[in-house]
Amino acid sequence: MIDGPPPKPAVEIVAPAANEVSFGRVVVRVPRNAARVRISASGRVLGVVRDPGRRVKLRVKLPRGDLALRVAVFDRQGRKLGMARVGHVYGLPQQRVSSSARRLDRPLARKLNGIVASFDGAIAYYVQDLTSGRGAARNAGVAFPAASTLKLAIGIAAMRQFDGPPEPGSLADILIRRALIYSDNEAANALETLIGGSTTGGSALVNALMRDLGLTQTDMYGGYLTGGEGRRARAAAAAFIPIAVRYQPTYPTGKRTTAADLGRLTGALHHAALGRGPLAGLANGRVSPREARYLLYVLLHSSDPGSLGDLLPASAGVAQKSGWLATVRHVNGVVYTSAGTFVATVLTWHPRSVSVVAAHRAAARLSLAMARYVRRDS
Repeated sequence: MIDGPPPKPAVEIVAPAANEVSFGRVVVRVPRNAARVRISASGRVLGVVRDPGRRVKLRVKLPRGDLALRVAVFDRQGRKLGMARVGHVYGLPQQRVSSSARRLDRPLARKLNGIVASFDGAIAYYVQDLTSGRGAARNAGVAFPAASTLKLAIGIAAMRQFDGPPEPGSLADILIRRALIYSDNEAANALETLIGGSTTGGSALVNALMRDLGLTQTDMYGGYLTGGEGRRARAAAAAFIPIAVRYQPTYPTGKRTTAADLGRLTGALHHAALGRGPLAGLANGRVSPREARYLLYVLLHSSDPGSLGDLLPASAGVAQKSGWLATVRHVNGVVYTSAGTFVATVLTWHPRSVSVVAAHRAAARLSLAMARYVRRDS
């Protein structure tokens, strides 16, 4: 006798899925005779639906951070018909309708320029409220050595090659987590090889991604140095938001990017998680909402040093990817607060050695100013 497919569980959580962020959208399949559905997480009841039909759809206010969502279903006599659970979900605030516009806020720019004015070395930033589209930038068209910041672009390029998020524990999943959480150079090279046949082929896919998004000042330039070779190299080395060049650092040929390219790429990842924006609309190899939510989940567990979240409340979610060499210190990410969501990219360079403390302080102060800005704007 040939076995058929396994029967579907009586209660099935369709969304959110494991290893993804969630903005509070919950979809559950329940038995036909269900009379009451209770949704809870972290010991709190988040919502109760009565006479639900076969499919429950609602939005709830999730606890911030890692959580397990539980659903219990009862009949009209109060008897439990079934339960379901999904873990490894990262709860984020519900999102308002976002704007694709990029508009300069001049008072914000003056405030942020004052914060970075005394930085010893070259500094560039790009910030944007992802709800209103308003933001500011300084030196955002300057090409800096990219360091590890482009590992995010490798991860997004990989999503274009996959059909949905990789299975937990698969080679692709392991490589993405190592590259983005631990900034592992060998994992980044292996991921490029997995999607492109070689680091050169993988880099070509990254560059194609950036060009497809209209981000023209980034060059992946092959794989990352590993082992002793890498250590020696690190030891040696109402208008649109303006993408201007005030001062261009001089550095050897290699990976390069700008604050504008990184900021817009990261903002596009957030929008893709909501099913919107340029990544979601790419004609050849779009990034699905599930794929974007998976990548944000990984970035929210980054072991990179803080900076964007250093001065923010513990409830803020910071999905970031940093990069550093002896002469550069960069941080780029999406920051989720209860009042709003924004992207912040800060690139720093010094011809001898960047002060880690000064670079982190500048990024943290810019992030705090943006958090206050979106709170006032909301």
